[in-house]
Amino acid sequence: MTSKRLGGVIAAVPTPVTENGEPDTARFLRHAEWALDNGCHALNVLGTTGEANSFSARQRMALMEAAASAIDRARLMVGTGTPDLETTIALTRRAHDLALPPRSFCHPTTTRASTTTACSPGLSALSQPHPATPFPSISTISRR
Repeated sequence: MTSKRLGGVIAAVPTPVTENGEPDTARFLRHAEWALDNGCHALNVLGTTGEANSFSARQRMALMEAAASAIDRARLMVGTGTPDLETTIALTRRAHDLALPPRSFCHPTTTRASTTTACSPGLSALSQPHPATPFPSISTISRR
């Protein structure tokens, strides 16, 4: 997995959908390349534009795979957070397998007013090494 620190303009890339409600990978990749060719230093895929949680884990993994195969991974960050911890872990593992840094993580309790203590069980599950696919280290969350 890349350890290069992202910087500069990092665009949150929206995910277009087909008439059947599937992520439109071809349109997504065209827009992602356009953004990188026109001044963006990196892209945030499935992270902050809001549509990611409308997609299934299968759909999200397919989009991550397409991005990883077509775009320089050093210029990508991927959102692996979902409303449930099991899916978040599966997506984070897949991101790791694809050498995509899962940098946009939101445990369900962080979407409500909560304390760091309430987040601890989910965060500790993600910060524990997994024998087959170690997770990135997650140290703290601060809420203001």
